[in-house]
Amino acid sequence: MTKAKFNFYQYVWIFIAGCYLGYGVETIWCLIRNGFIESRKSLVLGHLSIAYGMGAVLLTLLLVRFQNESVWKIFLVAFASGTVVEYICSLGQEICFGSVAWDYSDLPLNINGRVCLIYSLFWGFLGLAWVKFVIPLMSRIFQSVHIPFSKAIVWAFIAFFLLDAGLSAWKNGITA
Repeated sequence: MTKAKFNFYQYVWIFIAGCYLGYGVETIWCLIRNGFIESRKSLVLGHLSIAYGMGAVLLTLLLVRFQNESVWKIFLVAFASGTVVEYICSLGQEICFGSVAWDYSDLPLNINGRVCLIYSLFWGFLGLAWVKFVIPLMSRIFQSVHIPFSKAIVWAFIAFFLLDAGLSAWKNGITA
């Protein structure tokens, strides 16, 4: 199997897709679990879930090189890296934006309510699916789909994202 390689612009598209898909999945999950729609966005303007966007990029960056490795190796790398990223995202969101998107304090084997064993196992299985299905799919999509003005769209998104992050931090009283 040929290993996929992605460039900067493709990683931004992966981030965008991860942010919006994560936001959608979280919204639907909360509706099913709680019976009402709960905003799960990370910033004040865009409906972005930064943790999912970062997770998508980091899973890709970390796991793309493991495409030809054993299932256990992929699982363990995804388990560990997903857990670390989730902890950092939780802490970062609380420090930078003054909000908490999840709290696992009521689940067993949690660390400060930011991560827990059940979701760490989920990261391992997600990593397997990511390496075996998502990375090859993204590679095929990037090879066959060409969006006009793609680079301009990426830079416009980056500008919007930085503005949204700055406004969100300012709204919550965080200053550089």
